[in-house]
Order: sequence, then structure tokens, then C-alpha cells
Amino acid sequence: MSKTALGARLAFRHEGEFVHAYHAQVGTMEDAVLISSFRHSVLVNQPGLFDKWKAIVSESYAQAIENVTGIRPDLIEEEGPEHERGGHA
Repeated sequence: MSKTALGARLAFRHEGEFVHAYHAQVGTMEDAVLISSFRHSVLVNQPGLFDKWKAIVSESYAQAIENVTGIRPDLIEEEGPEHERGGHA
């Protein structure tokens, strides 16, 4: 998960066969908006691909936030809340 100072975050979750990236409010996945998905097996079978995908999604997310708010968020990566880490989340 990457959090911004704007009260929003970019949440990465492994769900089933895919890894999803969501725009979500800090502390909850309620009303989260799916912004990107990629098949998990592809990301983990190519060395470095998962990190590259996360970097592309993070950069795109930061740019979109800046386009809307005029503020470039500093994304701070941290573990998701405990209640979101069940299974592969």
C-alpha cells in the first residue's frame, strides 16, 4: 500500500489469479476504485516485472492525483491494515 498526505492511498491486493491496484481512502477499502489489474502468475514468473508494474501504476496514480488536485503526492509505501491482509490481500 502507498499512502498520500491527501487522505487517499494506492492499495495493491492479490485476489485470486490477479493483483489489483485500487485508489482507496486510508484505513478502508469501502468505495475503493479499481485502477489496474495484472495476472499474478505473469508478474511473479518474470524477474523484476512485479516491481516494474508497481512503479508504472504508482507513477500513473501520482500523475492523475496531480492533474486533479494540482498537488504531486509523495507516495509512502507501507503494509496494509491488518484487517486487509487476510488471504493474499
